[in-house]
Order: sequence, then C-alpha cells, then structure tokens
Amino acid sequence: MELGACQRIMYTLSEGGRRRAASGIFYSDADRGGDSGKIPHSARKHFEKVYQEVIQGLQAEESSKFIPMVPLKMIECWLLADESAYEKYFGKIPKLPSAPELIWGNKEDPESDYPKCYIIRAIKQASNAKLNSGREVFSELVQDINVEVLKRKCPISFSTFYEDFRKLYNALEDEIHNQEE
Repeated sequence: MELGACQRIMYTLSEGGRRRAASGIFYSDADRGGDSGKIPHSARKHFEKVYQEVIQGLQAEESSKFIPMVPLKMIECWLLADESAYEKYFGKIPKLPSAPELIWGNKEDPESDYPKCYIIRAIKQASNAKLNSGREVFSELVQDINVEVLKRKCPISFSTFYEDFRKLYNALEDEIHNQEE
C-alpha cells in the first residue's frame, strides 16, 4: 500500500469522512500485487506486509480505535470455510476447498479457483443450480458459519482479524464499564 492509500484511510477516518467514528473496522483485501500465493509461508509473508501497511495507516489517527479486516485474497474465501453453514442453509454440502485462503485462479474462467468463481459454483452445487450468489445468500451463510472452523481453515487472515476484533471488543467493554462507574 503506497502512502496515498494510507492518506485515504486517514481521510475516511477524519473529518473528511463527514462523520467521525470512534471505532470501527477498515476493510481491505490483500490480493493485490499477485504475491498472495498458494503456498502458506509466502502467503503469510504477503499478508503480514499488507496488514502492517494498513495498521500504519490506522495508527496515524491515535484517538480512534479501528482494526483492519484484511482477508488474504478476498472475503469470499472466508465464506468457503465451513461446510456446515452450507448444509444448514441449503441442506446439502458442496465441494469446498480444504484451505480456502490459498485458492486462486483466473477470474475470467468460471471453472477456476478464483474465489468469486469458486463460491458461485459452490452455491449452485448446494442449491441444485437454483441460486447463483448474492448478498442474501452470503448473509445467510455468515449467520451459520462456525467461527472456530473459520479460524482453523483461514489461519492467516481470519485468525488475525478475530484476535484484533476480540481486543477491540474487550477495550470497548472496559470503556463502557469505566463510564458506568
């Protein structure tokens, strides 16, 4: 992430964003640059680089409590982690990747492992070709995803987000508790 991207983060979090939020989540995929890789070690290295760039941009605003949400490739990978979510929603389990964070392919080829292509195929398979994808389907799947499965199957990026979110949540709880005293 170049300096301009960090400046855009700060603009969004500052008065330039019209409403100033005291806390929140800043989302950015880590798939840019083509170095996110299918090999866990190189993928983690790439993720850490992007994650640290986002952290630096967020830390420039010392008074805000923002955390990064940085899926290694795309957030669709996280939606491909838990078979039970598909079974609960569709009553059928599609073929899902064993390491969803590491899948990648040609976005122009609907049969590739490109995350958006993969999830469309999984939803079609689970719904007997009745559904394609979309916000409603994603929302339903998210409701049934087991966080422990997600942490286990997406250990590079989701586990990091989960820990950041837990820390932010605890800090906000402490802040509320201190204000009540």
